[in-house]
Amino acid sequence: MTIDKISNINNINKLTKTQEITPKANQKILPKDSIEISSQGKEAAQISKHLETIQAAPNIRTELVNNLKNKINSGSYDFNDLNLLKKTANKITKNLLR
Repeated sequence: MTIDKISNINNINKLTKTQEITPKANQKILPKDSIEISSQGKEAAQISKHLETIQAAPNIRTELVNNLKNKINSGSYDFNDLNLLKKTANKITKNLLR
């Protein structure tokens, strides 16, 4: 079997006109979608952020803090220890620059 002729090839190649569709004056134009976050939702987001910050903070070793408080209250704590002052200043600086 041989195919020697293809019919209606001209109909396939015809271009059709395109029309731009514009909304009519009497058609309703729907408003765009939008969302609003309530003040309660904003507050919940802030609380969540603060909780994450607290959880990321290092744990406080209360036994060391209490030991230092007792030394300070009894007058036996040496405030002039330069190594201790440098370490404290470095830790404060590091925490502030985070």
